[in-house]
Amino acid sequence: MEIHKGTSRIAFVGGNLTVKVPNPHTLRHLAKIFEYLKLGDLEELRNWFGYTEGNCVGFRWAISGLLQNWREFLLSKELSVIAVPTRLSIFGLLNVQDTAQNLPSTISDKDLFVTMGMAIGPEIMKDPHSVYGTDNFGIHDGRAKMRDYGNVKIGPILKGHIDPIREALKNLMSKPKETFSPTPELKKNK
Repeated sequence: MEIHKGTSRIAFVGGNLTVKVPNPHTLRHLAKIFEYLKLGDLEELRNWFGYTEGNCVGFRWAISGLLQNWREFLLSKELSVIAVPTRLSIFGLLNVQDTAQNLPSTISDKDLFVTMGMAIGPEIMKDPHSVYGTDNFGIHDGRAKMRDYGNVKIGPILKGHIDPIREALKNLMSKPKETFSPTPELKKNK
């Protein structure tokens, strides 16, 4: 078994199944809510709920792993041809997903990002993190699929581009590294 720690979730990767749980900070922060309520410290509670982008404190950040798990579960059936299925979710506290094998080492992060960019178009820049990095993808049922698709921004993007993404990933997997070029090579003048 392997353990992969992300910003908001921890994945326990087994041979056939992967279990994803929110990072422990989720439980600590939920306990914090009850502490503030018990003490009657409404000002501190109000500040804590005042999440801002880039500020790694606050309620939304604290429960992001839980929300990402739940989103993956809700999107799983619709995205099944491009995303590894999530078989079970217990209110986002625990997700059970099929295990996807790593992509071949001949595929680089850049190759993957360019391939996804060609399939999605400029909309990819709404959430480049989710599609950059071979760690977010794997081989499932003989096809390359996303295994990390719980980010709030990536769901609508994926839903709008299922067929182009499926074809792009299929083409990426069928090309040997020495002939792979996601972008046309510039011909040098001699």
